[in-house]
Amino acid sequence: MRKAFNFYRSYFDVFSELGSDKEKIAFISALLDKQFLGVDPINLVGAVKMAYISQRHSIDQQVKGWEAKTGKPLNYPSVGGSVPPSVPPSVQEEGKEEGKEQEKSIDQFGTFWETYGVKKSKHKTKLLWAKMSEETKSKILAAVPAYVASTPDLKFRKHPTTYLNGRCWEDEIEIRKLTPYEEKLKTLGI
Repeated sequence: MRKAFNFYRSYFDVFSELGSDKEKIAFISALLDKQFLGVDPINLVGAVKMAYISQRHSIDQQVKGWEAKTGKPLNYPSVGGSVPPSVPPSVQEEGKEEGKEQEKSIDQFGTFWETYGVKKSKHKTKLLWAKMSEETKSKILAAVPAYVASTPDLKFRKHPTTYLNGRCWEDEIEIRKLTPYEEKLKTLGI
């Protein structure tokens, strides 16, 4: 039987961002069920679902490490019952509208991630994204294409977390003019 797991600071940070006590309890319950029983939560919605998804990689890595160390799969309940734990119906109903907003936010993050092009620290970038208002996210999505166009070489583009933390979507975009030589190469398709 598994006796302990690492409780990462990120778990607490995500827990602290949840609004209601019901959401916090549902998140911690899902976290514990996965860590000790190897059971993926069912029926998570809204902010609780986003919170769990944002931490799933860390949880999965810990479970894999335990399984590798002990040679036992972690997919059995340690105390009676055969029905996997689930989120109470009151939390399910409460979060349906919020769930739609979270799905929209995930779609928006996917758009940002693909458009931005620098694929580094996705987890940290996603956490920053989740903390932003819808208005800010819209501004970012509107500004990113111009920034990307101004930095076609990825090695000169800012790290995505730097871009978000620095509110770089508010910066002026400087478009560098091509030298006559670069212009000629461009017309030749080189």
